[in-house]
Amino acid sequence: MKNKGGSIVANKFVNIVLILAGAILIISIFYFIDWEGESDREICHDSVILRGTLPDTFGAKNLPSLSCTTKKICITDKLFRKGNCEEELGGKFETIRISSELKKQDDEVNKIFAREMADCWAMIGEGKIQIFEREITSKKRCNICTRIAFDKDLMKKKEMFLGLGDYLATKQIPQKEISYASFLLLRNKADLDNLNGITARQKAIVFFEVDKSDFGENVGAIIGLGAGGVVGFLTKSVDVGKIAVLIGTILGYSAGGFVQDYFNENVEYISGHALIDYDEESLRGLECNPFDA
Repeated sequence: MKNKGGSIVANKFVNIVLILAGAILIISIFYFIDWEGESDREICHDSVILRGTLPDTFGAKNLPSLSCTTKKICITDKLFRKGNCEEELGGKFETIRISSELKKQDDEVNKIFAREMADCWAMIGEGKIQIFEREITSKKRCNICTRIAFDKDLMKKKEMFLGLGDYLATKQIPQKEISYASFLLLRNKADLDNLNGITARQKAIVFFEVDKSDFGENVGAIIGLGAGGVVGFLTKSVDVGKIAVLIGTILGYSAGGFVQDYFNENVEYISGHALIDYDEESLRGLECNPFDA
């Protein structure tokens, strides 16, 4: 009887432990899901659709606000605690963990950037919707969808992440039979090659809209991020890297795509996206006036 009683007690104890473990697992899953971030993006998309339906006359597009906020992400290889990105991002941000194995990190970081670039492009209407007023101003208007920083300890281990351009060209968007590059309208191989080296400096994914008549003079302002980063990394010179970025700024690289009916005379705007370093020089190089969100 004593043995039987002990067995019953042991079974109950095991069941309690399993229940507690299951509860902890469920709570952890809910804790790490960015519910607020998803809600923010839905709100942003709804405001984009609303503004897209309004005419570009008498300031109608400015009546509803563009309810978009910048998503902040810190990439870390730490197993516990949030990433050390307070200095770069400040306040509240989402921590995304990658493997501590250096060989795996390139692919995992590329996945994060690809997802965020596609989410931004979809959220802002895939270049098919005129969001900003064109009747009063022809200035380029921009919205910062996402800022991505790297944990300080991770930056010490790895200066550059390779292969984003190849990742975009070969990987398909989940649940869609289309590559990231096709969805993002990155049709030029040179553009993709320029994205094959990303330095571990804070980055910004930026949506822009510009008047079609001014597109030629504005495209040169889009930062040649990949080229500048690769040159700076290979030469081990920050100054050379900055010069390369400036050259990229002058020459430009098309980080977005044209709307399908670009040559239609009724279309007065062109939308695109850019991946740049989040610093004063790069932001100024985009010639956006003003930034929204």
